[in-house]
Amino acid sequence: MPFAILDNFFRENDVDAVAINNVLGTSKAVLHLCEMGHKRIGYIKSKVVINSFKERYSAFERELRHQNLAFDKNDLIEVGYSELEMKRDTLAYIKEHKNLPTAFFAENDLIGCNAVQAFKEAGYKVPEDVSIIGFDDRPICTMIEPQLTTIEVPKHIFGPEVVELLVSKMEKSREYSIKIEVGTKLVVRGSVKNITLNIIK
Repeated sequence: MPFAILDNFFRENDVDAVAINNVLGTSKAVLHLCEMGHKRIGYIKSKVVINSFKERYSAFERELRHQNLAFDKNDLIEVGYSELEMKRDTLAYIKEHKNLPTAFFAENDLIGCNAVQAFKEAGYKVPEDVSIIGFDDRPICTMIEPQLTTIEVPKHIFGPEVVELLVSKMEKSREYSIKIEVGTKLVVRGSVKNITLNIIK
């Protein structure tokens, strides 16, 4: 029976798939932080292993190297997958680390938004003291203060693309698979500070 996978490539498998370009999205996020003057960038990572998260982490390290920036493993926050765990684990990290990066990349918006709340609860101002950028552009991004800068995933494209893949396979069988990567867009809101302005002053 013809089938196609949505939002996961399974690169090692010969199956049709439509998925987000995590490398492109992560690179855009890191580049934006660099353009805003951030040289020490931390990473907020889920303890749950998901393929898209693995791609984002690898792309994050790669883009930092491309920008000639080092990544200190002490700037890595690992959080549980529930909202309670995300906030609790971020607060625990903040209590143990007083010398923080100026910015953090969060693996997705839920992690990023909970990080914003955790930093505020710990007495930090976002983005004045620490900047945070997310990934996905979920509705929750506009429901917190400040609103979360993030990477938009055009979800409306996934459905039509995967349907076209299925139809093409049903109309004419083929021995090879097709994998489609969907691009991303940076959405600038209020959670990232431009610290180059401080340097200029």
